Amino acid sequence: MMIFQENEIPIPVRNDGKRSVEEYTYSDWKDKICEELNEVMTAESSDEKAEELCDIITVCTSFLEAIGYDLKGRKKLFRKINIKNDARGYFDHMYMGKTGRIAEDENA
Repeated sequence: MMIFQENEIPIPVRNDGKRSVEEYTYSDWKDKICEELNEVMTAESSDEKAEELCDIITVCTSFLEAIGYDLKGRKKLFRKINIKNDARGYFDHMYMGKTGRIAEDENA
């Protein structure tokens, strides 16, 4: 099992400098994701694009947290999505470890 340091995974934000994300509506989340996507599209360098993409991931992580998915819940959800994508053949299995497949049992 891989252990992540807190600074290596997206950490949900609690406010945007003006208000708590708990006050956000679904429309606010959509606007925030679109704002960040626009920043990706207008970034000039690959490094700037990568940083803006990480901002999108952080916004999505924050949205997931706001609707009730804590870190454990997000890990479980990503595992479910990875298993689904693996079954669809979406992955290059050289990145998948010894077996080349995602184990459906989270303890495997």
